Amino acid sequence: LRGRVAEQHRELLALEPLLREAGRHTPLVQVQGLQHLALNAVDRGAFGEAEAHAREGFALARRALGDHHPDTVAGAVLLALAHRYAQHHALAVQQGALALQLTETLYGQALHPRRAEARAVYGQALAEAG
Repeated sequence: LRGRVAEQHRELLALEPLLREAGRHTPLVQVQGLQHLALNAVDRGAFGEAEAHAREGFALARRALGDHHPDTVAGAVLLALAHRYAQHHALAVQQGALALQLTETLYGQALHPRRAEARAVYGQALAEAG
């Protein structure tokens, strides 16, 4: 995922039609593909693109997988992070709160890396929003 961002971007763009086709039968494949597209866009500094891919992936995950699926929770956190990088502070706070809520619903109060990540992203969004 790191170090060969341009190469990864080309490969993801080539795979995108296949991921979308596969997503008709196995939505998780498309959700994860969109997450990778969003992460790659962050690495390239294309924050609007990252938001678009993260938004689409999260919406698909909610519809197809439900709010109690780990990839839906990951997508919620990723979208909050994409909003932060794009400096859309109000959206980052709103999405960060939702991401934390979904994370705590799935993992409870247990010490889980995704819960720590959601708390950090939400806290950073709050701090940046003032």
